[in-house]
Amino acid sequence: MENIRNIENEKNYLKYIADAIDFEFFLISSNEQEARDIGLKIVKQLGLRDPDIVFLERKSSGSRVRVRAYVNIPGLKYSWLGDKNE
Repeated sequence: MENIRNIENEKNYLKYIADAIDFEFFLISSNEQEARDIGLKIVKQLGLRDPDIVFLERKSSGSRVRVRAYVNIPGLKYSWLGDKNE
Protein backbone atom coordinates (compact mmCIF):
# COMPACT_ATOMS: atom_id res chain seq x y z
CA MET A 1 0.00 0.00 0.00
CA GLU A 2 2.97 2.33 0.38
CA ASN A 3 3.33 2.59 -3.40
CA ILE A 4 -0.17 4.04 -3.84
CA ARG A 5 0.08 7.80 -4.28
CA ASN A 6 -1.91 9.83 -1.79
CA ILE A 7 -3.38 12.50 -4.06
CA GLU A 8 -4.99 14.33 -1.15
CA ASN A 9 -1.53 15.65 -0.23
CA GLU A 10 -1.04 17.05 -3.76
CA LYS A 11 -1.79 20.74 -4.30
CA ASN A 12 -2.47 20.89 -8.05
CA TYR A 13 -5.32 18.47 -8.77
CA LEU A 14 -5.67 19.80 -12.33
CA LYS A 15 -2.56 17.86 -13.31
CA TYR A 16 -4.64 14.67 -13.13
CA ILE A 17 -6.85 15.84 -16.00
CA ALA A 18 -5.58 14.41 -19.28
CA ASP A 19 -7.24 16.84 -21.66
CA ALA A 20 -10.39 18.88 -20.91
CA ILE A 21 -12.94 19.60 -18.22
CA ASP A 22 -16.62 20.37 -18.85
CA PHE A 23 -18.79 22.62 -16.71
CA GLU A 24 -22.55 22.64 -16.95
CA PHE A 25 -24.64 25.52 -15.64
CA PHE A 26 -28.21 26.67 -15.66
CA LEU A 27 -27.81 30.42 -15.97
CA ILE A 28 -30.49 33.04 -15.46
CA SER A 29 -30.28 35.08 -18.63
CA SER A 30 -32.47 37.08 -20.97
CA ASN A 31 -31.12 35.46 -24.17
CA GLU A 32 -28.64 32.90 -25.52
CA GLN A 33 -25.87 35.42 -26.15
CA GLU A 34 -25.97 36.64 -22.57
CA ALA A 35 -25.84 33.03 -21.30
CA ARG A 36 -22.91 32.29 -23.64
CA ASP A 37 -20.98 35.34 -22.40
CA ILE A 38 -21.63 34.56 -18.73
CA GLY A 39 -20.63 30.89 -19.11
CA LEU A 40 -17.33 31.77 -20.78
CA LYS A 41 -16.56 34.45 -18.18
CA ILE A 42 -17.19 32.04 -15.29
CA VAL A 43 -14.75 29.47 -16.65
CA LYS A 44 -12.14 32.14 -17.43
CA GLN A 45 -12.55 33.49 -13.89
CA LEU A 46 -11.65 30.01 -12.62
CA GLY A 47 -8.31 30.43 -14.40
CA LEU A 48 -8.88 28.00 -17.29
CA ARG A 49 -7.88 28.98 -20.80
CA ASP A 50 -9.60 28.77 -24.17
CA PRO A 51 -13.12 27.82 -23.07
CA ASP A 52 -15.69 26.86 -25.70
CA ILE A 53 -19.45 26.50 -25.58
CA VAL A 54 -20.25 22.88 -26.47
CA PHE A 55 -23.98 22.97 -25.68
CA LEU A 56 -26.54 25.72 -25.15
CA GLU A 57 -30.29 25.25 -24.69
CA ARG A 58 -32.68 28.10 -23.99
CA LYS A 59 -35.33 27.48 -21.31
CA SER A 60 -38.06 29.76 -20.02
CA SER A 61 -36.06 31.67 -17.38
CA GLY A 62 -32.53 31.06 -18.59
CA SER A 63 -30.23 28.75 -20.48
CA ARG A 64 -28.50 25.44 -19.88
CA VAL A 65 -24.88 25.93 -20.91
CA ARG A 66 -22.01 23.43 -21.13
CA VAL A 67 -18.54 24.93 -21.38
CA ARG A 68 -15.36 22.94 -22.14
CA ALA A 69 -11.92 24.21 -21.17
CA TYR A 70 -8.67 22.44 -21.98
CA VAL A 71 -6.20 21.83 -19.20
CA ASN A 72 -3.76 20.04 -21.54
CA ILE A 73 -4.10 21.00 -25.19
CA PRO A 74 -2.97 18.27 -27.62
CA GLY A 75 0.57 18.97 -28.83
CA LEU A 76 1.59 21.15 -25.88
CA LYS A 77 3.49 20.08 -22.78
CA TYR A 78 1.69 17.46 -20.70
CA SER A 79 1.82 17.76 -16.91
CA TRP A 80 2.11 14.00 -16.36
CA LEU A 81 5.31 13.75 -18.45
CA GLY A 82 7.26 16.17 -16.30
CA ASP A 83 10.73 16.80 -17.79
CA LYS A 84 10.16 14.23 -20.57
CA ASN A 85 8.14 16.76 -22.64
CA GLU A 86 11.11 17.70 -24.81
